[in-house]
Amino acid sequence: MTNIQLCEPTELYNILNQRDLKGLPCVSDRTYLLLLDVREYSAYEESHIVTSRHSIRDSAGGDFQIPADAEVETKHHCVVYDSCTESLSDKESDVYCCAKMLSELTCKKPIMILNGGYERFSALYPLLKSFQIIFSPRELQGLKLLPLEVVPGTVYMGTAAQAQDGELMKRLAVRCLVNASPEVSVSVAEGVELKEVDLNDTVDVSPQLREISQLIEKYRAKKIPILVVSSDSLSRSVVLVLGYLMKRNKWTLEKSWKILKQNKSYIRPTVGYMKHLSNFEEEVCEERTTNITIPNLM
Repeated sequence: MTNIQLCEPTELYNILNQRDLKGLPCVSDRTYLLLLDVREYSAYEESHIVTSRHSIRDSAGGDFQIPADAEVETKHHCVVYDSCTESLSDKESDVYCCAKMLSELTCKKPIMILNGGYERFSALYPLLKSFQIIFSPRELQGLKLLPLEVVPGTVYMGTAAQAQDGELMKRLAVRCLVNASPEVSVSVAEGVELKEVDLNDTVDVSPQLREISQLIEKYRAKKIPILVVSSDSLSRSVVLVLGYLMKRNKWTLEKSWKILKQNKSYIRPTVGYMKHLSNFEEEVCEERTTNITIPNLM
Protein backbone atom coordinates (compact mmCIF):
# COMPACT_ATOMS: atom_id res chain seq x y z
CA MET A 1 0.00 0.00 0.00
CA THR A 2 1.36 3.41 -0.95
CA ASN A 3 1.83 6.02 1.74
CA ILE A 4 2.02 9.35 -0.06
CA GLN A 5 1.30 12.71 1.54
CA LEU A 6 1.50 16.39 0.68
CA CYS A 7 4.33 18.33 2.30
CA GLU A 8 3.81 22.02 3.00
CA PRO A 9 6.64 24.39 2.02
CA THR A 10 7.23 25.35 5.65
CA GLU A 11 7.74 21.70 6.57
CA LEU A 12 10.41 21.24 3.90
CA TYR A 13 12.00 24.56 4.88
CA ASN A 14 12.37 23.32 8.46
CA ILE A 15 13.59 19.90 7.34
CA LEU A 16 16.37 21.56 5.34
CA ASN A 17 17.41 23.85 8.19
CA GLN A 18 17.61 21.40 11.08
CA ARG A 19 20.89 21.00 12.93
CA ASP A 20 21.91 18.05 15.11
CA LEU A 21 23.06 18.16 18.73
CA LYS A 22 26.62 18.82 17.56
CA GLY A 23 25.44 21.86 15.63
CA LEU A 24 25.97 20.26 12.22
CA PRO A 25 23.35 20.48 9.44
CA CYS A 26 21.17 17.36 9.53
CA VAL A 27 21.33 17.23 5.72
CA SER A 28 25.02 16.28 6.09
CA ASP A 29 23.84 12.91 7.48
CA ARG A 30 23.35 10.56 4.52
CA THR A 31 20.38 8.90 6.24
CA TYR A 32 18.49 12.15 6.80
CA LEU A 33 16.89 13.37 3.55
CA LEU A 34 16.26 12.32 -0.02
CA LEU A 35 14.97 15.30 -2.01
CA LEU A 36 14.13 14.62 -5.67
CA ASP A 37 13.35 17.09 -8.46
CA VAL A 38 11.36 15.51 -11.32
CA ARG A 39 11.17 18.57 -13.59
CA GLU A 40 12.95 18.68 -16.92
CA TYR A 41 16.71 18.66 -16.48
CA SER A 42 17.05 22.09 -18.08
CA ALA A 43 14.78 23.54 -15.37
CA TYR A 44 16.67 21.69 -12.62
CA GLU A 45 20.01 22.87 -13.98
CA GLU A 46 18.81 26.48 -14.06
CA SER A 47 17.92 26.39 -10.34
CA HIS A 48 16.54 23.97 -7.80
CA ILE A 49 16.00 23.53 -4.06
CA VAL A 50 19.32 23.22 -2.27
CA THR A 51 20.63 19.62 -1.90
CA SER A 52 17.97 18.21 -4.26
CA ARG A 53 18.86 15.50 -6.80
CA HIS A 54 17.40 15.12 -10.26
CA SER A 55 15.30 12.14 -11.31
CA ILE A 56 13.79 11.37 -14.72
CA ARG A 57 12.04 8.41 -16.31
CA ASP A 58 14.33 5.93 -18.05
CA SER A 59 11.85 5.83 -20.95
CA ALA A 60 8.42 7.15 -21.89
CA GLY A 61 6.13 5.91 -19.11
CA GLY A 62 8.99 3.91 -17.57
CA ASP A 63 10.48 3.84 -14.10
CA PHE A 64 12.28 6.80 -12.60
CA GLN A 65 16.04 6.78 -12.30
CA ILE A 66 16.69 6.95 -8.57
CA PRO A 67 20.26 7.97 -7.60
CA ALA A 68 22.35 4.88 -6.98
CA ASP A 69 23.27 6.04 -3.48
CA ALA A 70 19.70 7.06 -2.54
CA GLU A 71 19.20 4.19 -0.05
CA VAL A 72 15.53 5.09 0.25
CA GLU A 73 14.80 2.63 3.03
CA THR A 74 17.31 4.34 5.35
CA LYS A 75 16.07 7.91 4.93
CA HIS A 76 14.20 9.80 7.64
CA HIS A 77 12.56 12.06 5.03
CA CYS A 78 11.77 11.51 1.36
CA VAL A 79 10.37 14.47 -0.59
CA VAL A 80 9.61 14.75 -4.31
CA TYR A 81 8.69 17.91 -6.19
CA ASP A 82 7.82 19.16 -9.65
CA SER A 83 6.95 22.65 -10.85
CA CYS A 84 3.57 23.33 -9.26
CA THR A 85 1.58 20.26 -8.15
CA GLU A 86 -0.92 21.15 -5.41
CA SER A 87 -2.82 17.90 -4.89
CA LEU A 88 -2.56 14.13 -5.02
CA SER A 89 -5.42 13.79 -7.49
CA ASP A 90 -3.38 13.18 -10.66
CA LYS A 91 -2.10 9.65 -10.19
CA GLU A 92 -0.44 9.72 -13.62
CA SER A 93 1.72 12.80 -13.02
CA ASP A 94 5.49 12.40 -12.93
CA VAL A 95 5.71 13.59 -9.35
CA TYR A 96 3.09 11.12 -8.13
CA CYS A 97 4.56 8.21 -10.10
CA CYS A 98 8.00 8.92 -8.69
CA ALA A 99 6.59 9.15 -5.14
CA LYS A 100 4.73 5.87 -5.67
CA MET A 101 7.91 4.17 -6.84
CA LEU A 102 9.76 5.38 -3.74
CA SER A 103 6.87 4.26 -1.54
CA GLU A 104 7.19 0.75 -2.94
CA LEU A 105 10.86 0.73 -1.92
CA THR A 106 10.22 1.51 1.73
CA CYS A 107 7.42 1.19 4.27
CA LYS A 108 9.19 3.03 7.10
CA LYS A 109 8.22 6.61 6.30
CA PRO A 110 5.61 8.35 4.14
CA ILE A 111 6.80 9.74 0.82
CA MET A 112 5.97 13.42 0.60
CA ILE A 113 5.09 15.54 -2.43
CA LEU A 114 5.87 19.23 -2.07
CA ASN A 115 2.65 21.24 -2.17
CA GLY A 116 2.98 23.92 -4.86
CA GLY A 117 6.20 22.46 -6.16
CA TYR A 118 9.32 24.44 -6.94
CA GLU A 119 7.43 27.54 -8.04
CA ARG A 120 5.71 28.08 -4.70
CA PHE A 121 8.69 27.02 -2.58
CA SER A 122 11.22 29.22 -4.38
CA ALA A 123 8.85 32.19 -4.18
CA LEU A 124 8.50 31.76 -0.41
CA TYR A 125 12.13 30.84 0.25
CA PRO A 126 14.43 32.33 -2.38
CA LEU A 127 17.40 31.86 -0.05
CA LEU A 128 17.06 28.09 -0.53
CA LYS A 129 17.37 28.23 -4.32
CA SER A 130 20.58 26.67 -5.55
CA PHE A 131 22.54 26.16 -8.75
CA GLN A 132 24.96 23.65 -7.27
CA ILE A 133 24.29 20.08 -8.37
CA ILE A 134 26.82 18.10 -6.34
CA PHE A 135 27.74 18.73 -2.68
CA SER A 136 30.75 17.15 -1.01
CA PRO A 137 30.36 15.91 2.60
CA ARG A 138 32.44 18.87 3.75
CA GLU A 139 30.24 21.32 1.86
CA LEU A 140 27.12 19.81 3.43
CA GLN A 141 28.64 20.14 6.90
CA GLY A 142 29.39 23.78 6.20
CA LEU A 143 25.98 24.55 4.71
CA LYS A 144 24.58 27.86 5.93
CA LEU A 145 21.35 27.16 7.80
CA LEU A 146 18.46 29.57 8.24
CA PRO A 147 16.39 30.10 11.41
CA LEU A 148 13.51 27.67 11.81
CA GLU A 149 9.91 28.79 11.32
CA VAL A 150 7.49 28.28 14.20
CA VAL A 151 4.78 30.47 12.66
CA PRO A 152 5.33 30.69 8.88
CA GLY A 153 6.87 33.98 7.86
CA THR A 154 6.63 35.64 11.27
CA VAL A 155 8.00 33.71 14.28
CA TYR A 156 11.50 32.28 13.85
CA MET A 157 13.89 30.40 16.14
CA GLY A 158 17.63 30.35 15.72
CA THR A 159 21.08 30.67 17.19
CA ALA A 160 22.89 33.76 18.40
CA ALA A 161 25.33 33.27 15.51
CA GLN A 162 22.47 33.60 13.02
CA ALA A 163 21.31 36.77 14.76
CA GLN A 164 24.77 38.24 14.24
CA ASP A 165 24.47 37.78 10.47
CA GLY A 166 23.23 41.21 9.44
CA GLU A 167 22.64 40.20 5.83
CA LEU A 168 20.52 37.23 6.90
CA MET A 169 18.48 39.38 9.27
CA LYS A 170 17.90 41.82 6.43
CA ARG A 171 16.89 39.14 3.94
CA LEU A 172 14.41 37.65 6.44
CA ALA A 173 13.12 41.18 7.21
CA VAL A 174 13.41 40.56 10.96
CA ARG A 175 12.23 43.63 12.88
CA CYS A 176 12.55 42.29 16.42
CA LEU A 177 15.24 40.12 17.98
CA VAL A 178 14.78 38.36 21.32
CA ASN A 179 18.13 37.22 22.69
CA ALA A 180 17.83 34.63 25.46
CA SER A 181 21.63 34.47 25.79
CA PRO A 182 22.57 38.00 26.91
CA GLU A 183 26.12 36.80 27.60
CA VAL A 184 26.48 36.66 23.80
CA SER A 185 26.65 40.20 22.49
CA VAL A 186 24.33 40.75 19.54
CA SER A 187 23.99 43.98 17.61
CA VAL A 188 21.03 44.86 15.40
CA ALA A 189 20.51 47.24 12.52
CA GLU A 190 18.72 50.52 12.95
CA GLY A 191 14.97 50.04 13.25
CA VAL A 192 15.24 46.52 14.70
CA GLU A 193 14.03 46.12 18.29
CA LEU A 194 16.39 44.18 20.54
CA LYS A 195 15.07 42.50 23.68
CA GLU A 196 17.55 40.66 25.90
CA VAL A 197 16.16 38.15 28.39
CA ASP A 198 18.22 36.83 31.29
CA LEU A 199 16.77 33.41 32.14
CA ASN A 200 17.87 31.24 35.05
CA ASP A 201 16.49 27.75 35.55
CA THR A 202 16.66 28.13 39.36
CA VAL A 203 14.33 31.15 39.36
CA ASP A 204 10.68 31.35 38.29
CA VAL A 205 10.59 32.41 34.63
CA SER A 206 6.86 33.14 34.43
CA PRO A 207 7.31 36.95 34.33
CA GLN A 208 9.65 36.65 31.33
CA LEU A 209 7.30 34.18 29.61
CA ARG A 210 4.40 36.62 29.94
CA GLU A 211 6.45 39.56 28.71
CA ILE A 212 8.00 37.78 25.72
CA SER A 213 4.72 36.13 24.76
CA GLN A 214 3.13 39.56 24.56
CA LEU A 215 6.06 40.88 22.50
CA ILE A 216 6.01 37.96 20.06
CA GLU A 217 2.25 38.23 19.61
CA LYS A 218 2.50 41.96 18.91
CA TYR A 219 4.79 41.30 15.94
CA ARG A 220 3.02 38.13 14.80
CA ALA A 221 -0.34 39.91 14.71
CA LYS A 222 1.15 42.51 12.38
CA LYS A 223 2.85 39.76 10.31
CA ILE A 224 6.25 41.26 11.04
CA PRO A 225 9.08 38.72 11.42
CA ILE A 226 10.52 38.24 14.92
CA LEU A 227 13.50 36.02 15.76
CA VAL A 228 14.06 34.31 19.13
CA VAL A 229 17.60 33.08 19.71
CA SER A 230 19.92 31.59 22.31
CA SER A 231 23.52 30.44 22.08
CA ASP A 232 22.73 26.91 20.87
CA SER A 233 18.94 27.21 20.35
CA LEU A 234 18.35 24.11 22.47
CA SER A 235 17.14 25.38 25.83
CA ARG A 236 16.54 29.04 26.67
CA SER A 237 15.03 30.11 23.34
CA VAL A 238 12.97 26.91 23.41
CA VAL A 239 11.58 27.87 26.83
CA LEU A 240 10.46 31.27 25.53
CA VAL A 241 8.79 29.84 22.42
CA LEU A 242 7.07 27.07 24.39
CA GLY A 243 5.79 29.72 26.78
CA TYR A 244 4.45 31.74 23.84
CA LEU A 245 2.64 28.74 22.32
CA MET A 246 1.09 27.92 25.68
CA LYS A 247 0.07 31.50 26.46
CA ARG A 248 -1.32 32.42 23.05
CA ASN A 249 -3.22 29.20 22.34
CA LYS A 250 -4.09 28.08 25.87
CA TRP A 251 -2.26 24.87 25.07
CA THR A 252 -0.85 22.42 27.58
CA LEU A 253 2.90 22.07 27.82
CA GLU A 254 2.67 18.64 26.19
CA LYS A 255 0.74 19.94 23.16
CA SER A 256 3.05 22.95 22.78
CA TRP A 257 6.05 20.62 22.98
CA LYS A 258 4.66 18.35 20.25
CA ILE A 259 3.87 21.30 17.97
CA LEU A 260 7.34 22.77 18.42
CA LYS A 261 8.94 19.37 17.79
CA GLN A 262 7.24 19.29 14.40
CA ASN A 263 9.29 22.37 13.49
CA LYS A 264 12.46 21.77 15.49
CA SER A 265 13.83 18.26 15.94
CA TYR A 266 16.12 18.87 18.90
CA ILE A 267 14.94 20.73 21.98
CA ARG A 268 16.62 20.26 25.35
CA PRO A 269 15.33 22.53 28.18
CA THR A 270 16.90 21.74 31.54
CA VAL A 271 14.95 19.99 34.29
CA GLY A 272 14.66 23.31 36.09
CA TYR A 273 13.11 25.03 33.07
CA MET A 274 10.68 22.14 32.61
CA LYS A 275 9.46 22.59 36.18
CA HIS A 276 8.92 26.30 35.55
CA LEU A 277 7.05 25.53 32.32
CA SER A 278 4.87 23.08 34.24
CA ASN A 279 4.01 25.87 36.69
CA PHE A 280 3.24 28.15 33.75
CA GLU A 281 0.93 25.49 32.32
CA GLU A 282 -1.12 25.63 35.51
CA GLU A 283 -1.31 29.42 35.21
CA VAL A 284 -2.36 29.35 31.56
CA CYS A 285 -4.63 26.29 31.52
CA GLU A 286 -5.80 26.47 35.15
CA GLU A 287 -4.57 22.95 35.70
CA ARG A 288 -1.34 20.99 35.50
CA THR A 289 -1.77 18.04 33.12
CA THR A 290 1.64 17.41 31.54
CA ASN A 291 3.89 14.77 33.09
CA ILE A 292 7.34 16.29 32.58
CA THR A 293 9.11 13.12 33.68
CA ILE A 294 8.11 11.06 30.63
CA PRO A 295 11.08 10.46 28.27
CA ASN A 296 9.82 12.25 25.18
CA LEU A 297 9.44 15.49 27.15
CA MET A 298 12.94 15.45 28.62
